[in-house]
Amino acid sequence: MEPVHLGWEPIVDTWSIRFRESLNKDGAKSDAKPPVYATALVEKVRSFFKDNFKFLRGECKEIIPTVDNNLVASCLNFIEICYAECCETYNFDKITPNEAE
Repeated sequence: MEPVHLGWEPIVDTWSIRFRESLNKDGAKSDAKPPVYATALVEKVRSFFKDNFKFLRGECKEIIPTVDNNLVASCLNFIEICYAECCETYNFDKITPNEAE
């Protein structure tokens, strides 16, 4: 089956698995628990796409037509770049559960 027929959700699912695995510093993929903010970030990303695709497709006029999968992949790449830059500036290991929300 072609990716365009699967929708954008599998792309976010795959990205969230890779993102959480990359946050485990000890290399254990299944046993180690990802940082508190990882789950909150993934859920916010998922709800961002759900809400904004409705708006984009219903309210906006695209000069060049886009595919949801490409928009999601580009946005997730951008999130990874921003996250990497923030990691250099801030210490995310000290984020509490309240701050993650």
